[in-house]
Amino acid sequence: MLKSAVFKSLCSVIVLAVAASLCLLATPTARAGGTIIDLGTLGGPNAIGYAVSADGSAVAGVSNVNGTTSEYHAFRWTRNGMRDLGAPGGVRSVGLGISADGLAVTGNSQLSVEPPLYHAFQWTNGEAEDLDPLGTTSSVGTALSADGSVIVGSCHQFNVSGAHAFRWTKETGVQDLGTLGGSESWAFAVTPDGSVVVGGFWQTPGDVYGNAFRWTSAGGQNLGTLGGTLSEAYGVSANGSVVVGMSATAQLGMFHAFRWTSAGGMQDLGTIGGAHTQSTARAVSGDGTVVAGSTSRNAADPDRRAALWTKRLGMVDLNVYLPSIEIDLTGWFLVEAYGLSADGSAITGYGMFNGQYRGFLVNICKSDFNNDGFVTGDDYDLFADAFVAGAPEADFNGDGFVSADDYDGFVRAFAGGC
Repeated sequence: MLKSAVFKSLCSVIVLAVAASLCLLATPTARAGGTIIDLGTLGGPNAIGYAVSADGSAVAGVSNVNGTTSEYHAFRWTRNGMRDLGAPGGVRSVGLGISADGLAVTGNSQLSVEPPLYHAFQWTNGEAEDLDPLGTTSSVGTALSADGSVIVGSCHQFNVSGAHAFRWTKETGVQDLGTLGGSESWAFAVTPDGSVVVGGFWQTPGDVYGNAFRWTSAGGQNLGTLGGTLSEAYGVSANGSVVVGMSATAQLGMFHAFRWTSAGGMQDLGTIGGAHTQSTARAVSGDGTVVAGSTSRNAADPDRRAALWTKRLGMVDLNVYLPSIEIDLTGWFLVEAYGLSADGSAITGYGMFNGQYRGFLVNICKSDFNNDGFVTGDDYDLFADAFVAGAPEADFNGDGFVSADDYDGFVRAFAGGC
């Protein structure tokens, strides 16, 4: 039986649901689709989108500046355009992570050219803060918690020769996450509450042998591999139970995207097939059901393509899949997907647009629940079944919980056709 709060919310949107159903019965089925946006640049030829906010409204990345390919700055993009975050204390910078509300960005800034010195930074409220109060030789911030209060990354410090993964807060400063007995480690993603960190570590100095890890306050966990000798984790779900990344397989020279859970271990997500024998998972939705990354041939002939994975679709080439659901990619070839919104409907990365490398933001219609390219009564029925069952895919807003808010959001999107 539904709880009273859920029942009240359902009552508040039932008129919308009925109206939408009648509309779909009375007219031909509507194509779903979505949009793709060129993020532009800061005055140079190229740009890359690395991370997108939880609601898909803001992107962090890097762009050339001053009309050159040698100078670049971190940026924060919104519908109002691309904002230059400068190079905090230095000459060049890259934006790699963004908070859930899109108001905070982290990355690194090159403080000097010779010798090369890089420091992690946090940008918020128009100001940048150096995250290296301990005077480390080099560091990078890669991801933030939802409110921006926790930043993770890697740095050379604590009197060690290699990099160590770190977790930073204003109160505690830089916390060394260790190396799980190896020689180096890197942190690439963190949960919205800042409690779970994922990344990779080397087992042996100077050797390409290491594993993905998942860290909590209880310590680090080695996630293993898909049969090879190397893996790294790049994304984590909202509750920390799903981890995605890249792992070597038992076949020499092959790397595949993986999706790890504590119950099922590391799952091989495969590739798009054909000559594309490699794949990488870069990001995962809040509920752990949507994965974004890329697929490629090999190092000699990479032919890298942005890719998406869901249980129903498997691994698909975004250059093929997006046009199939009526998203116009004229002028585009999508190379890599780096970031996902919490609900998995907004994707950022980079591609070739009219001959230049540009960051993109794709918005996929979420009311097309079965991803067949149409918004029909089948989508409504399937979502309703998933919602009643409390299934993870019914987490429409990507907050990690199935609640009345998800039903309300889906019905409103469904009533609007997208």
